[in-house]
Amino acid sequence: MDGLSGGGLFVLVTTWLLAAAVGLSLLAARRKLHATRLALTDSRQELEQLLLAVPKIIWRTGPTGLPDLVNKRFSALTGANVDDPRAVDFTRFVHPEDLPAVQATWAQARATRQPFLVRFRLRHADGNYRWMSSTGRPSLSDSGEVRRWYGGIIDIDCEYAAVEALRQLNVTLQQRVEERSHDLARSEARYRRLFEVSNISFCEQDIGEAKALLDGLKSKGVTDFRGYVTAHPEFLDRCVNAVRTIEVNEALARLLGYGDRAELAAKPPRQNAENAMQVLTNQLEAAFHGWSNIEGRTILIGKDDRRVPVFYTVRLISETIQVSSHIDLTERERIEAQRMAAQSERAQSNRIATVDALSTSLAHELNQPIAAIMTDVGTGVRWLQADPPNTEGLLRVLRRLEVNGQRLADIVQRTRDQLVKGKRDIGPLDLIKLAFETQSLLEGDLAARGTTMTITCAPGLQPVAADRVELQQVLVNLVLNGMEAMVDLPRGDRSITVTAQSVGEGFIQVAVADKGPGIAEENLAKLFQPFFTTKPGGMGIGLQICRSAIEALGGTLRARNGEHGGAVFEFTLPVA
Repeated sequence: MDGLSGGGLFVLVTTWLLAAAVGLSLLAARRKLHATRLALTDSRQELEQLLLAVPKIIWRTGPTGLPDLVNKRFSALTGANVDDPRAVDFTRFVHPEDLPAVQATWAQARATRQPFLVRFRLRHADGNYRWMSSTGRPSLSDSGEVRRWYGGIIDIDCEYAAVEALRQLNVTLQQRVEERSHDLARSEARYRRLFEVSNISFCEQDIGEAKALLDGLKSKGVTDFRGYVTAHPEFLDRCVNAVRTIEVNEALARLLGYGDRAELAAKPPRQNAENAMQVLTNQLEAAFHGWSNIEGRTILIGKDDRRVPVFYTVRLISETIQVSSHIDLTERERIEAQRMAAQSERAQSNRIATVDALSTSLAHELNQPIAAIMTDVGTGVRWLQADPPNTEGLLRVLRRLEVNGQRLADIVQRTRDQLVKGKRDIGPLDLIKLAFETQSLLEGDLAARGTTMTITCAPGLQPVAADRVELQQVLVNLVLNGMEAMVDLPRGDRSITVTAQSVGEGFIQVAVADKGPGIAEENLAKLFQPFFTTKPGGMGIGLQICRSAIEALGGTLRARNGEHGGAVFEFTLPVA
């Protein structure tokens, strides 16, 4: 170094320092590169673990679509070797039927550089195919060129099976709906043909609006329809007004004298029968309780006030539609009226014969005691006129008169018992049922005399011990008397009310009330006397027989005037 000049030494030192700096820089870069390689290895391992953990197939391709990355999930599902991604041929595992669609979708995506989604069946390692869904998205450079494609494949077989099952279910349901609709259409056609061409008259009514009112009533906890509408007649009017006639057939129009069915259908239902409110109330009660049908007898009101007696049946064919059928009873009732008239004539003849025989018997039986009485009266007069009067003999005459008078009373009592008692069949009797049976029995008389009959019975009435025929005859007589008492009233004002209720301990009271003029005060005490009558041509024994019948059953019968007019006949009977 002694031989070096100052300049040479500087160059040498500088060169050595530069070499040392470069060496140090290379060493640092090498260490940094090693660290980067380690980090890259860790990142790659982490990515590989992530790809293994993801429950779906992950793939990556180059710009041309050649795979350069496929995770192990594809190998686990298909059994293919994915160590060399470039050797993986996806198309070998796609179902042949789905392959054209998959290839077309992939080709279009690469041509348009747009994301894609395609569904197909993928063959698994066990040889079975399962539905898969594959999505892919391109990674573009700044110039818009595709650098790589990234995508994934997920198993949708369960979802697809559920969708397919739902589709099949919808198809099946649609078929069944179509079949049911076809059956309903055929049934509707058959029903319409029957409705139109039948000789039986039909009427179709819509009760939908009324049914809504009834459902609202039930939602409030009401269970007794009759009781509620009796206490709230305005509600019944709302329901009745809500009933609408949809259609009537030709048979009904002919029956009621209408040439135009629409004219009859437009008529309010409450104007179609003499007791229309009662019939409509029955219909609404059936809808309230869900009864399938009701039936009864009524008199329809046709064109120009034509009156036609019919037997009707009302059937609920849906929740809101009721169909009624009607059988004309005109001819049947004419024949029945003739039969009843002939029967009445025979009964009248039998009564006349009975009265004649009874009169002969009474005349024979009463003749002797009456003759004895007349003789004793003459003898008593002579003894009373004697001077002095023969008081002892007169006393004997009076005693004989007493004996003969008792004989007369016994003869009358025995005859009355024969008329009233006869042979009885005493047993428990449902008064409510008997009252409605009596109403049905007198339906023709009530209609002929323009009289309505209302029956009101307290719930839970016990049966009474009575003979059905005998007690019904009592009710018939009392109702007929009430109708005769109202003969001078306008037809619309004639009504009879029958009520039954418990009174006292172990007794049931029945009251028959009319709206006639009532009973004159001077006649109240004589009503039940034999042969007393206020009716022209009356025999005066009906009420006396009724009282004897009730008393024979352990009850009482009395009469009074109603608080608001009319007469009221009340009888009580012991419970069975």
